[in-house]
Amino acid sequence: MNQAQRLVEKFGGPARLSALLKTLPDPSMHRERLAIYRWMWSRERGGRGGRIPQSVWPGLLQIARQHGLYLSDADISPRDTQHEEIDHDEGH
Repeated sequence: MNQAQRLVEKFGGPARLSALLKTLPDPSMHRERLAIYRWMWSRERGGRGGRIPQSVWPGLLQIARQHGLYLSDADISPRDTQHEEIDHDEGH
């Protein structure tokens, strides 16, 4: 998962995150659902390559505080994460 996918999922999806951002008093934080989807899209597809714009971070952090959401370092990291399967067999 990329940064945007992790954070959007944590906030309940693009529609919910858009609605939450629109509750902020600063209109520069407001984002339409399509804009949030674009954060998750690859650059080749016309997106932001999984990165959330820095201009939106203050709003995201404010919403997280207001709604009691914990954002871990792994959530915020711009690095992609992959779910790796671990082989628990001792006899590899």
